[in-house]
Amino acid sequence: MSAVVWEETRRYAASGATAPQPTAGERPGRPHLTLVPTGPASTRGHVGLRLTRRGRIVVAVLLLALAVGIGGILDPGGTGTAPAPHTVVVSSGQTLSEIAARELPELSPAQAMTAIRVANNLPTTTISAGQRLVIPRS
Repeated sequence: MSAVVWEETRRYAASGATAPQPTAGERPGRPHLTLVPTGPASTRGHVGLRLTRRGRIVVAVLLLALAVGIGGILDPGGTGTAPAPHTVVVSSGQTLSEIAARELPELSPAQAMTAIRVANNLPTTTISAGQRLVIPRS
């Protein structure tokens, strides 16, 4: 803690004591302000930082906001877990184009077949009964 003291430099001349030397911008013989340390901090020789309860709450909220912001940058998708893939089992006589048209109606048949082939790493459009196919999310 500190206090501001108003000193009159002329009183030093009357008492015979030496007046403090004026600093830059001060005129001799004019009143000036002096910062005088007071309280327990002045006896220790240093002034520490002390936060009030409100200050601690503000710091905690700022740190929480920072953590949430960093979490959003590192995981912009939300939870970080991918949804379980949708799979179908090929029945006897089914073709890839039939499955593509049924499972991905928003795509053209060619786009749907290509998406299923890429998702399942199929070299051709040939599939067999009992085979499990992963249907990609569109």
